[in-house]
Amino acid sequence: MPQLDRSGGVALYYQIEAFLRRRIEAGEFAPGEQLPTEDELMEYFGVSRVTVRRALADLSDQGLLVRRAGKGTFVIGPKVNQGLNVLISFTEQIRTIGKTPSSRLLILDIRSASSEVQKALDLPVGSEVILMKRLRLADGEPIALEWIYLPYPLCAPVMAQDWTTLSAVAFLEQHFGCPMGFSDFVLEAKSANSEEAEMLGLSRGAPVLFVVNTDFMSNGQRACYGRSTYRADQYRFSSRVRRVLPGRMDQAEDAVPPGFIRE
Repeated sequence: MPQLDRSGGVALYYQIEAFLRRRIEAGEFAPGEQLPTEDELMEYFGVSRVTVRRALADLSDQGLLVRRAGKGTFVIGPKVNQGLNVLISFTEQIRTIGKTPSSRLLILDIRSASSEVQKALDLPVGSEVILMKRLRLADGEPIALEWIYLPYPLCAPVMAQDWTTLSAVAFLEQHFGCPMGFSDFVLEAKSANSEEAEMLGLSRGAPVLFVVNTDFMSNGQRACYGRSTYRADQYRFSSRVRRVLPGRMDQAEDAVPPGFIRE
């Protein structure tokens, strides 16, 4: 058992935090590996549950650990990094980091377009759309929960595909016979609701990244509208931006090349 300084000079939780951090940074706890349980850590260090929980909470806040409801505490591996200045599918992105992408199809149905979806896809009032809801995984680990809306009957062949492994980007490019062009999107931080927490293996209220986007083919066709929730402990977005001088906001539209697509 490691010798903790119990003189009161350094808080016990901080000593435990430092000990675990050193082991994580040294690779003794590998990314994705589960830490000992709270009870095991309490016995190992000879401290209270409150002390153990404080140390684990601090390491979680530092992005080194993630606590999954009903499963335990795990070491966080390198995050998937999605550049905002490129168009790349989720499937392609996961493969670039050496992991296997897959999906769990939750809903594939034809629905009446809401006013939000109708506007995004520039559809007439009363139009129908295909709703595809999927849980996206990397090496079997849930990373994102997505809702995709596609115009129906324009994209009717969607209904006959196997969406456990197929990329929506690859399908749309083949279906329309042209490459994907660009994506208009909004990225926000929010707290996971009950469904998102359950599906992504998080605690309710855990931080997540929320994306709303409309995707266009290179011929100008509005291909799909989507909403996606990403685990903030597994995914991040990055970009290089350039300065737009005061009084030259006409440059802002071209400041960042169109990028990011999540299918």
